Amino acid sequence: MSGRRRRRGSATALEAGRKLAADAMLGSLARKLRALGLDTAYLAPGDDAGAVALCRRQGRVLVTADAQLVLFARARGVEAVAVRGRSDAARIAELAAAARGAGIRLTRGDSRCSLCNGPLASLGRADVEGEVAPAIAARHRAFSCCTLCGHLYWKGTHWKKLRSLGRLLDRS
Repeated sequence: MSGRRRRRGSATALEAGRKLAADAMLGSLARKLRALGLDTAYLAPGDDAGAVALCRRQGRVLVTADAQLVLFARARGVEAVAVRGRSDAARIAELAAAARGAGIRLTRGDSRCSLCNGPLASLGRADVEGEVAPAIAARHRAFSCCTLCGHLYWKGTHWKKLRSLGRLLDRS
């Protein structure tokens, strides 16, 4: 699902469900949540107060593996969820269960750019000719392009695994 960058287009983001913010320890999880259609900001390391302020400003739920950060955020009126699993699958299952327990509705939208969280636009094979390897163009008909950073995507071999991770979220 990943490829070269493409020229930038205009952004037309539609909000779908609750927005999330993953702390610096959860970069891999943030990328997967984006691919699964959840608007997920990725927070820089080190500034807990800044992370909580961003979540408050943007109406995001903080997702972290740091129990102290959860308490810090909640004390400041920001919804926060702790995930402790070691794998992304375990973390997604924990996120879904914690959100369900806290009454937080996680609604998946269209896939987002795993790099920058931007919305994706659909493209056909002809649109990416010369921008992806000929073998990839021959195997795939549908492509997506981030409207913010221009990164190209397609449903490669890892798509099955992402779909199974998505089922964990859909149980919430």
